[in-house]
Amino acid sequence: MTGFGCSQIDINKNEIISIEIRSFNNKFLDIKMNVLEEYKNLEKNIRNLITTNISRGKIEIKISKQSNDILEDYSFHAFINNISNKMLFIKKEIPDIRPPTSAELINLFYKNKNNVINSSCPLNENLVIESIILAINNLKEDREREGEALCKIIINYTNNIGKIIKHIEQNAQLSIESFKNKLLKKIEKNFIGVLSNKFDEIDDQEIKDKFIQEIIANVLKVDISEEIDRLNIHLKEMYRTVNEQKCNIGKKIEYLTQEMNREINTIGSKTNTTEISHLAIEIKLLIDKIREQSQNIE
Repeated sequence: MTGFGCSQIDINKNEIISIEIRSFNNKFLDIKMNVLEEYKNLEKNIRNLITTNISRGKIEIKISKQSNDILEDYSFHAFINNISNKMLFIKKEIPDIRPPTSAELINLFYKNKNNVINSSCPLNENLVIESIILAINNLKEDREREGEALCKIIINYTNNIGKIIKHIEQNAQLSIESFKNKLLKKIEKNFIGVLSNKFDEIDDQEIKDKFIQEIIANVLKVDISEEIDRLNIHLKEMYRTVNEQKCNIGKKIEYLTQEMNREINTIGSKTNTTEISHLAIEIKLLIDKIREQSQNIE
């Protein structure tokens, strides 16, 4: 979302108009203008141009007038030489005339210099608007280059999340089988004194069905297959969003990170293995990195 764009207009042989636009990371669009008084009437048009082309970021635009090299050559030394020649001519006509003091010469120099600066041609507003559009386009190109680089980083994080999810899937099935066996042994142990038989030897179908229902209910509490499926769906949407690189993808990526966080939090709370818990933490860290980068993308 950061970038810089500029353009210049030659007003006359003495002046140029310089237009600079800077962009910084910001969740919303915030426009700040530093415009000379003579260009204040263009502020509404400038704001409309920016809002049409840019949707997020802190935008600072500066329009200034600068002297070019020709005006800089108008030095004090050249001015004094010019005055000296004129004084020689006046001295011939008026021998008793008093020469000017240093203070008078300095004041006259700056007065003449300001007259040169203020003798600009009338401002062509259409020319200024065209130059602002050029600066905005330069800014957009700069932001696009940064956005492409950030999207590559996000794709890399997304790839890593996908790899970790595969590890979680592999461990999840083993975890469920282990949990079922532990639960079954626990049930057999708790009821063996009452029933005087192991679970496999129980004849009462109603009791067996009750045991199985309890097992299923407890297994569902630790089953994370649905969360994994939704995570994979969000990953596919993340790839699609980043690869398309349309406008406002930053907000879409930020939304997807919120949804992915919700699923991985559920996985972390349901799992009964240390390994899956550690993998879930790794994914959370990667999701947070994606979220941070999404705030830098328009």
